[in-house]
Amino acid sequence: MDESMKLVAGMPLRQSEIILGLVNRCSCCEGEDDFRRIMQDLKLLINFTFWKVSIVAIDKNYQMVTHQRTVDDSLTISTFPRKWEQKYQRHNLLEVDPILHKNFTQHNFGCIQRWSETFENVQCEQQKKFIETLSKFAIISDGLSVGCKTANKYEGSIVSLSGNVDFQPRSKQFLKILAPHFHLALVKIKSHKTRDLVTRQQKEVLSLIQEGFSRSQVSKLMSISVGDVKYHLSQIYKKLGVNTQASAVGKALSLGIIGLR
Repeated sequence: MDESMKLVAGMPLRQSEIILGLVNRCSCCEGEDDFRRIMQDLKLLINFTFWKVSIVAIDKNYQMVTHQRTVDDSLTISTFPRKWEQKYQRHNLLEVDPILHKNFTQHNFGCIQRWSETFENVQCEQQKKFIETLSKFAIISDGLSVGCKTANKYEGSIVSLSGNVDFQPRSKQFLKILAPHFHLALVKIKSHKTRDLVTRQQKEVLSLIQEGFSRSQVSKLMSISVGDVKYHLSQIYKKLGVNTQASAVGKALSLGIIGLR
């Protein structure tokens, strides 16, 4: 039994039942609707109004990869106020968000953050401006966040709660126990979305290219023109953020879009 489950075993029966139920539902999570229901039921354990979760590509130093991002690199689900999310996207605030930057560092990964405590230590002027902007949205001006990463893969997530949050130690404990399970659910959701990125024909083109067939051979096998093959490949490159056949096949394999032959 790992440490988190030992903690659950020592909790009151009602709390442990809710946590184990959420863990089980995370393992069965198939899409965003499932995840939204999970987060709604998290309110049985922790008081909060809004939540936001993101899973992103990270580098070997655990930092977010914010350049050359493609559609498969990230996933965000949020119930934060729309005006805040629009401002966040329009002004690219993820680049200066102190909560994200602290989360995505090797020595802080997996640590619980109370936003107000993180904000107290901010020195960067741009991050101070971020805090000033956030303060105008009083209902989400403080919160809790925790991160997690995929073992042996450059992929990390963050779960954030805000709006009338219960900052008691038990809330932090619940969130830390559940964070790895939320992370695995997000990995599954992103994987499902990624597999749907390319069309059936595009998958077939990729599979034949993987087997070593040339573009002209692919066109004959699929009964389409060479021009159509080139078009499908150009769309695949755009969707996967690559520029060669080899890199397209490699990325498609890593994302589970096609399988090994």
